[in-house]
Amino acid sequence: MPDGRLPAMERVAAVELDGEDVAYPFTVLATQRVVADTLGGRPVVVFF
Repeated sequence: MPDGRLPAMERVAAVELDGEDVAYPFTVLATQRVVADTLGGRPVVVFF
């Protein structure tokens, strides 16, 4: 069964750190060019 959270074939920037995974959709990154987040208990920044 499809996930449904994102459209089919949506491109994402995927990050894995300390056993945690996250995906940042390109459609979000195109409008929010810098994303600050916490992953695996550590701060991360994604630039697009």
